[in-house]
Amino acid sequence: MPISTLSVRTQKALAAIGVNTYEALAKKTARELLKIKGFWRKSLKEVVAILAKEGHSLSAPPITPTPTRPLTSDEREVLRLRGNLMSYVRIGIKLNLSPTRVVQIEKSAMKKRLKCTAPD
Repeated sequence: MPISTLSVRTQKALAAIGVNTYEALAKKTARELLKIKGFWRKSLKEVVAILAKEGHSLSAPPITPTPTRPLTSDEREVLRLRGNLMSYVRIGIKLNLSPTRVVQIEKSAMKKRLKCTAPD
């Protein structure tokens, strides 16, 4: 189906990259669309709304985990104990650390564990 229901500015920006149908538009990611000259956030909002009305959505970029260093023994132990809902103070006493250090170790471990990136 042609993209004639979009604003003229958005249609021209999409025509510049050869996108003329909703199906072709649905294969693009938001990041790809925002790189188009003359295609701004307002255009993106318009596209998302129209695609939703037509029963489509933008493609999502794949999220791949990046290689990270393995967790240290302290990080593994802090995460295990926090998973058991133990307080920072009790963990600090058990591991002979200050509660502040326990929080720092937990943050470091969570950053390593959750580090993911989307390709450009």
